[in-house]
Amino acid sequence: SMAPSISASSWPSFIPSDLPSLYASHLPTYSPTQTPSTSVPTVDSREQLITAQLISSFGAQILQPGTPYNRATAWIISEDARLVSPEDESAINQRFLLALFYFDTTDNGELLWRSCNPPPPLEGTGGDCIFQEPLGRQPGGSLTYVGKPATRWLSEEHECNFAGVACDAFENVVEIELIGQDIRGTLPTELASFPFLEVIILSFNEFTGNLPTEYAAIQFLTYLEVQGNAFLTGSIPDVYWEASNLELFNIGENAFSGTLSTKLGQLSQLWGLFAFDNLLEGAIPSEIGKLSFLRFAKHHRNNFRGS
Repeated sequence: SMAPSISASSWPSFIPSDLPSLYASHLPTYSPTQTPSTSVPTVDSREQLITAQLISSFGAQILQPGTPYNRATAWIISEDARLVSPEDESAINQRFLLALFYFDTTDNGELLWRSCNPPPPLEGTGGDCIFQEPLGRQPGGSLTYVGKPATRWLSEEHECNFAGVACDAFENVVEIELIGQDIRGTLPTELASFPFLEVIILSFNEFTGNLPTEYAAIQFLTYLEVQGNAFLTGSIPDVYWEASNLELFNIGENAFSGTLSTKLGQLSQLWGLFAFDNLLEGAIPSEIGKLSFLRFAKHHRNNFRGS
């Protein structure tokens, strides 16, 4: 049987490490040199082709200076050592989305993750790194780690090899699992743009804000774990109770408020529901009894009433 990625206990929020900014002085702002075109792919036209494609997929926001969208565009056009062909639309979009996720959660590269950040400037484009993988938790709540060889994000290696990323046989990203990596910011909505994503595990980081409604609309999403971020707030959007493929929903050890909807009985595939250590209130809906596959449920340390 499967349980949440890290066993539950009382959780003090992480205090961010004082990490040096290795990238702040190397952040180009991207603006197209010419109007995007769809001309024959030559060296000179690569920029225009990629720009046109990214605008078609993600909109003109990629041209807005100072944004993670713009920073990710600059990276894939000017810095990505893999030099993916502009004709490979799915590969361009996939690497762009991973770059966007990275820049969106690091203030455009200023706030580094715990491990396997992009290759530092002046050190080449190689992908080797040591990923700090969580092993468990100490009595006080802090994670313990073990170092494992892995691949840096935004290196020259295929994106399916980036630390914490897994792909299917067709090289489509299906899983992003980054536990305890000191990742900050709000939960990035761009993850919903991965068409085949099945697993999002972002537990024990430092995310703030609300649970994005966009995640509930991910067609193939089966596992969603955001346990132990401590600063995630707001109510659970209603659309999550209509995410019919969801098998594991773990929002424990945060500051979510509101109630558990009676619609949770619609989650026919759910085997794990973890909502402990939040600010939830009201009654636990009797509809939970309709979940025929439910094997694990933890709701303690909330403000629930009734039996």
